[in-house]
Amino acid sequence: MSALYPGDEPFDSPAAWWGTPLGRAVARRAGHPAATSVPVSVAAAMLGITRQGVHDLVRRHKLDRDPEGAITTASIRARLSRSRGDQAAAGTKRTE
Repeated sequence: MSALYPGDEPFDSPAAWWGTPLGRAVARRAGHPAATSVPVSVAAAMLGITRQGVHDLVRRHKLDRDPEGAITTASIRARLSRSRGDQAAAGTKRTE
């Protein structure tokens, strides 16, 4: 990401960037390159769902919150991996 977006500031893309093919690939493979947790609006953009959808996933314990209430990027990345079938492709059984 630093090669594509050079600078001294931390990477902070607009929410719409996460809907681009590159943004989706980064979210799935690396999570957020500059944050361990993100606001609900960014989590929604990374997942390609609504903010209400993120709240529903949190309520159903499918996404995790940090102590400040933000959504952890690790749980977003895990959710993207499950939804894309990465575990099924690796030979493990999907439980959802």
